[in-house]
Amino acid sequence: MDDLPAVVRGRIDTSLPGDVATRLLAEIRPAVSLAHAPAGASVRSRLGGGPLLEPDDDWPEYLDDPLAFLAVLDLAELAALSSGIGVPATGLLNFFFDAEQSVWGFDPSDRGAWRVIQADPSLARERETPAERVASRRIGLTSARIPTFPGWEEPIVEWITANRVPRHKDDGYIELEDELARLVGLDSTQPKHRVGGWPDLEQAPWQLECQLASHGIYVGNPAGYADPRRAILEPGAADWVMLAQFDSDDEIGWMWGDVGKLYFAIRRQDLAAGAFDQAWMVLQCG
Repeated sequence: MDDLPAVVRGRIDTSLPGDVATRLLAEIRPAVSLAHAPAGASVRSRLGGGPLLEPDDDWPEYLDDPLAFLAVLDLAELAALSSGIGVPATGLLNFFFDAEQSVWGFDPSDRGAWRVIQADPSLARERETPAERVASRRIGLTSARIPTFPGWEEPIVEWITANRVPRHKDDGYIELEDELARLVGLDSTQPKHRVGGWPDLEQAPWQLECQLASHGIYVGNPAGYADPRRAILEPGAADWVMLAQFDSDDEIGWMWGDVGKLYFAIRRQDLAAGAFDQAWMVLQCG
């Protein structure tokens, strides 16, 4: 990131050997952080309320039940911040998920339990929530560009950890990552909603999970990862990026599993083509 604060660059340089510091700096990804807006703020992006859909858009269903509406993002409000993944500069993205949280994203049959629906702002109107669902509290969202760092679960961190030389008071990469987050002003007590960047993982990286499950391989146990089709599909795991992350959030009444997160992922090719119906979703919790 060209706009990485100097204090962050300096902390990395003083904590890691030169080649390791260079590698970590190259892995830092921009993201758009989404925070609760003050009451009365004039923003279109929000959590809860009703979706902004075009007249011909049906409210999505899974197994004949309406999905729960999560959030709508006005991409024009995010455009100047650059999430780094190539999200369109205009349009609305509506996010939905199974209200019963019956799927976690490791089963190919989970497809349909979430939806990302793009809408034209000039045509979209707020849709009334079906009688079977209760609309979540409406909370506006403000956005800010932030740097994100690979979590300790990511493969690149194995290389960094194996090659780092302890300096100063750092006991390990997790402590360094936490300190870097504080230096850029990230509040660990607030929900981590964001677009793009590295995911804030609860468990393992999910790129390969998305690639295999979306191609018909059940990966809810180790057998799926031993499937002979993995060798052909695995290179495509690198195509998956994080479209959006929605954290558990007490203010809106969200609890994903046990204080977990929802990760909406999409292949770069599908993102470039505007094929948001190809997004995959993973739920993780501790």
